[in-house]
Amino acid sequence: MYAIRYKELVKKDEGINNNMAKKRDKKNKLRGKWLRGIIIVYLFLILCNLFHEFPSRLGNLHSITVSEEWYLIVVNRWNEIPEDYRVELTELSNGQKVDSRIYPYLQEMFDAARKDGIYPVVREGMEIDASKRLVYRGEKEVNITFTEFEILYLLASSPGRVFSKEQIYELVWEEPYFGDYNIVMSHIRNIREKIEDNPSKPIYIQTVWGVGYRFNKNISSGL
Repeated sequence: MYAIRYKELVKKDEGINNNMAKKRDKKNKLRGKWLRGIIIVYLFLILCNLFHEFPSRLGNLHSITVSEEWYLIVVNRWNEIPEDYRVELTELSNGQKVDSRIYPYLQEMFDAARKDGIYPVVREGMEIDASKRLVYRGEKEVNITFTEFEILYLLASSPGRVFSKEQIYELVWEEPYFGDYNIVMSHIRNIREKIEDNPSKPIYIQTVWGVGYRFNKNISSGL
C-alpha cells in the first residue's frame, strides 16, 4: 500500500515538475519573442531615420565651394540642375570650345608642353552606341553606313589589336577574302573622313604599315 502511495506521489511530483518546465519554456519563448520584437523595432527605427536624413544630407552637398569661382554641383533625383545654370565657353583656334574657367590653366599647360616639344590638342570625343548602332562626335550624330559601322565596331571593340585587311574583310563581309584591298581601304578612308579631325593624320584608326589597321588603345570609344 505504501509502495503504491509512493508511486502516486512520485508521479504527482513528476507531473508538477513537467508543468513547471513547460511554463518555464513558455516564458523563455515569450521572452525571446519580445526580445526579437524589440530588436526588430529598434533596427526599423534606425533605418527609417537613415532614409529620412539621407536625402537632406545630400541636399546639404548641393553646392560645395571649391574656390571663389568654382563650384561642384551634386546632381541626382533630389538635386536637379538649376534652371539658370549656364557655362560660358571660350572658342579655341581649332574651333573647339572649352569652359572659360579652365581656359587660363589649359593655356598654361599647353605652353609648358610646347616647351618640351609636346603639342597637345583639344578635340571632341567619339562615342559608339552599340545597342542602337549609332556613332557620335561630341553631341553630333555621325552619318555612318552599315558596313562602316561594322568595321569601326570591330576595331574599337579590341583597341590596340591589329587587324589585317583579310581579317577585316572576312569578319565584316563574312565571306572568304579574294585579295581586293581597295574595298577595305575605301571604307577605312570613308570612316576617317567622318570621325577624324584630320583624316590625313588619323588619331582613332591607325595604320600599321604592311600589316593592317588598329583602333588607338589610348582613346576611349565609349564601348
